[in-house]
Amino acid sequence: DGGWWYLSYAEKNVTPVVMSTNSVGGTTPALDEEDGNIFAHAAVKFGDAFKSSSGDKQWPWASIGVELGMSNKELYCNDISSVESISFKARGSGNIIFTMIDETKEEGKREIMAFKFSPSSEWDTYNVSIKDLIFPDYTLKCVNQLLWKLSSPAVPATEDEPIPTIDLQLDDIKLVGGDRLSIWKR
Repeated sequence: DGGWWYLSYAEKNVTPVVMSTNSVGGTTPALDEEDGNIFAHAAVKFGDAFKSSSGDKQWPWASIGVELGMSNKELYCNDISSVESISFKARGSGNIIFTMIDETKEEGKREIMAFKFSPSSEWDTYNVSIKDLIFPDYTLKCVNQLLWKLSSPAVPATEDEPIPTIDLQLDDIKLVGGDRLSIWKR
């Protein structure tokens, strides 16, 4: 019970292509298997911008995340201030923004940092140095989610696929450096 996956997306103009639905009705990335290796996998198609209920222009969005700690929120805050970097393997297509979430911050200010990348069709390892990317005024003392935001495609639309698929497959997520006992303590 060290964490749980989720897939979140805008209700309008986002079509999940690869996902699964868990037993309690939530949406999660699919767990695919290749050569005995299991990895998280989600893919979506984005439509055009739409008007929100307040009349503002809103862009479709989708993200894959992993909530750290126990799903019953007993370990809500994880002190990762001693962690030097986060490493993960990814492949897929599209533009991805990796960030961390601190839910103790007010809405709109929960993202701690941003690392942008565009995965290829081959597995690549990404090492994200936290200290280089952290936003000012964040301490990393209460991180509860790692999040990969799927955004506009890196590949242009084609006649065969007018709305390109943003695809992300994730594996081997590691917190590098740091003291495990200080991370998981209450």
